[in-house]
Amino acid sequence: SSIKSVCTERQARSACAGEDNVCRSESCDSNGLCTKQLVGSSCNGNDDDCMNSACGRLESDPNSDFICCPSRETVFGGSDSITVCTNIGEESYSCFEDSICKSGVCILGVCQGGKEEEENGPCEKDTHCASNSCKNINSSGIGSCGPFSSLAAKNEYFNGSSPCPLGTLASPDINDKSTITLEVYGDSSKSSWTDSIAFMVTEPKKDSSPTANVIVGQELLDGIVGCHGGNSVVAQRQGDQVCLSYQKEDDDGDGNSSFTCLKKCINIGSSGTFETYDKSDTDVIGGLWGTPVSVFYFGETQKCRVEVAHGGEMPPSQAAATGANTVAGTSASSTTTTTTTSYQS
Repeated sequence: SSIKSVCTERQARSACAGEDNVCRSESCDSNGLCTKQLVGSSCNGNDDDCMNSACGRLESDPNSDFICCPSRETVFGGSDSITVCTNIGEESYSCFEDSICKSGVCILGVCQGGKEEEENGPCEKDTHCASNSCKNINSSGIGSCGPFSSLAAKNEYFNGSSPCPLGTLASPDINDKSTITLEVYGDSSKSSWTDSIAFMVTEPKKDSSPTANVIVGQELLDGIVGCHGGNSVVAQRQGDQVCLSYQKEDDDGDGNSSFTCLKKCINIGSSGTFETYDKSDTDVIGGLWGTPVSVFYFGETQKCRVEVAHGGEMPPSQAAATGANTVAGTSASSTTTTTTTSYQS
């Protein structure tokens, strides 16, 4: 028999004689023909090259790669008149239409991470703004996001955007400018061994440097600073307490994580702890045999401690230490700043 040379990277429906490796799709069907490209594989710019009949670029850059679109849809346009996959663009990818971006927001030709949440932030249409209001659009098509229509609408948006929203929100009083201060401590656990790994002592490591978070009236706080990445924590004053909803990570020991939403309400003038969702690698210092070892555990054993006080009052721990009940302006950590927010009329 003679040895024949066969070209590889063969297009769909090209003869392959049962040899997968000669096909660009690396798949030769039962009829001896190369199959089309699978979803997510590179393609030649023609829809016929893809099994899902949707071949587009990764972004609105004429030099970007073609791919069989996971969304199964493409959009054509832009100054370069190119075809791009929909729902493909990560933040900072180039775009000419909202549908290209995973966030559904394309502003100034760049995919955004989400809707513009800051008042006066750039926009091109109402749907670009969390407030659903894009105002003062100029001749270039660029405007600025207006305020939310009401505090209730703002609370609903940020609560709904959280991985763990509060089940029930208190109806806000826009005239209530009183403040509540959350003093947040990022406590942790410390375990140590000496000459025997069989003897391990776990002790709490208290954080002595709190971070102040201020809640004005019933405005929702959409993140807790000082709680190890607490951007999944939301909090709102509800009557005589502050209610928090947060995310906790559970590790099964095999590297697999699951997340649970938990809720805790803390009375004003008291304190409480909740487990943060943040997971960090174990930090081992020193050797294991005959050398002292310290290990700090995070994730499901990491605690965040919160003390709740009226604005201008001492947090509970400071009041207990000094024997005071309510003392205004006693420390930098208890100082609060009240901000005024306008809403649409």
